[in-house]
Amino acid sequence: WQVAIVKPHSSRAKNHHACAREGLLQRKLRGEDERGQMMEDVQALSEIFTDIDPNYIFEELQSLPPTPDRCVIVAEKIANNKNAPKRKFLGELDRSSCVSGQEKKFMDEIDVEEAARGRGMFANGFPDPGTASESVEYKELCWLYLKNEFTMISANHIRSILSLANGRYFLARSMLAEDVSGGEAIVFAGAKRRRKKGKREAGAKFLRKPRKHEEVPERIKCDAFHREYAYSHKEAMIRARKNEIINDHENRLAICRAEGLLLTCECCFEDEVLPEDMVECNKGHPFCKECVRRTANEVIGLGKFRVGCLHMAGCSEEFPLFALKESLPKSIFDGYERRVQERDIETAGLSGLERCPFCSYAVIMESKADSVFRCKSPACGKESCRWCKEPSHIPLRCDEVEKKSEKDMRCFIEEKMTQALVRNCWKCKRNFFKVEGCNHMTCSCGAEMCYLCGKRLAKGKYMEHFGEDKPCKLTTNTKAFNRKRVQEAGKAALSKYREDHPEVHNLELKYNPMGNGKGKKKKIRQAKSKRKRKRRR
Repeated sequence: WQVAIVKPHSSRAKNHHACAREGLLQRKLRGEDERGQMMEDVQALSEIFTDIDPNYIFEELQSLPPTPDRCVIVAEKIANNKNAPKRKFLGELDRSSCVSGQEKKFMDEIDVEEAARGRGMFANGFPDPGTASESVEYKELCWLYLKNEFTMISANHIRSILSLANGRYFLARSMLAEDVSGGEAIVFAGAKRRRKKGKREAGAKFLRKPRKHEEVPERIKCDAFHREYAYSHKEAMIRARKNEIINDHENRLAICRAEGLLLTCECCFEDEVLPEDMVECNKGHPFCKECVRRTANEVIGLGKFRVGCLHMAGCSEEFPLFALKESLPKSIFDGYERRVQERDIETAGLSGLERCPFCSYAVIMESKADSVFRCKSPACGKESCRWCKEPSHIPLRCDEVEKKSEKDMRCFIEEKMTQALVRNCWKCKRNFFKVEGCNHMTCSCGAEMCYLCGKRLAKGKYMEHFGEDKPCKLTTNTKAFNRKRVQEAGKAALSKYREDHPEVHNLELKYNPMGNGKGKKKKIRQAKSKRKRKRRR
């Protein structure tokens, strides 16, 4: 074989390289022209067939050679194909696979009618939608849910939209849904496109194949995200209902104005109020619902029960419950009505009336033998002791049960006593305590210290610290030393706790970690033996 070697500096090599560069440049320009023409064809057909999936249009165009009549052929094919895949609009996004029990719970809390009428938590939309969330769980859920909802949009574009939306799910989802259903230029993933740094692209980057759904781990929980997700699920319904209410109000206002049926509020003196937007006190003075709602909120906030008339002449009557129900949001009125019922029950003086210590549920218990109060409220359902108001402690008696205040005091004392018993190494901070042996302690890290005072000892010179004429002895009774130190720490902790909590100054612990004393122990033994004798009889 003969190999012809062409030197780089020869004229033949220069011509060869020039031709190669020119061919590559022409092919590159031709490829860019074809890609640009493809994008124009996809955009033109998408404007004609607005309900057809743009990815299906792209695949059909890609299967044909780049001829001038390619758009016409694909258009005829789409028009004759009744089973062509449809585009998923904002209202048609597949969200059923994402909805879990937590979202359903928050969705049930959102009343569309209340929110549309400007009442409840979501009266003015989602609170602080532009504030970035610091929760790691929120960010993880936001990323996973957006990828599962918009399976035809690339992950890079979703990430860029999230940064523009300040990391908020509601805003990011609105922007992505606008890209999906809004008639913007379609850019498929893989197509190179220049854009200025920091600016959003004109259209979403669609994938040729839908992304697989990712399962959301059950360990990730965030109430703030689930509440925002639930609101975004019902936001379109709330907006539509609000527009209906506004249109109906305008039409009704025009009719009543023409017929002379409009009324005047005697508080704010608004002279164009619909009859259905007015409520009356027990004496018949009319007021608009807005004035009644504002006054009732102030009264309820002060813990009062009576919402009096607002008449300028000083009417002594009050508004009935049905008038307040029409004016107040449902959640506020339910709380107010419950408080009124509790007041009426207390003033009735019913015998045998018992209340749940954990909620407002009340019932009459006639038999004194029944010592367990069973709450029938769906939101509570707890069982408690009828006499001491603590959680049910059967078969123990009330004086044998440790109450919360006693438990808090006992735990505080036990913690201080444990700290007094345990030593820690000055070098590695490891905790330890001594059972027996001398007071010269050597940690596993090599540090040396005194067990009695905890002072750091020089390596190999520990005998300079111990001696008969010195405070620390090399050998002592470890059990007696530990017992004395722990008892002193317990007494100091008890005094400190009573000083910080004056309400429990005279509280006696049923289970005192320092011991109950000989007299107390004797009384407890006598009481136990007395109960045993009664059982035998």
